[in-house]
Amino acid sequence: MSNIYEILRPKKGYAYTDEQIVDYSLIGIPIPTNKKIKGNSRIYGDIEEANFKNIVALLHKAVLKGFFSNIISK
Repeated sequence: MSNIYEILRPKKGYAYTDEQIVDYSLIGIPIPTNKKIKGNSRIYGDIEEANFKNIVALLHKAVLKGFFSNIISK
């Protein structure tokens, strides 16, 4: 049986190709290094395990406090 982390963990995506990056893209903006919870790149699923677990814990706390109750009940 899987745990919550295994269920929610996204697979790492593919890097962008040069053809996908346009002049007005935000891909060239550096990733802030002063934030606690951040990914390592602009590729989805590219996040350190500790940061991923922190995000899951924050979501879990929000659910327990009822922050999503108006969305779930619709």
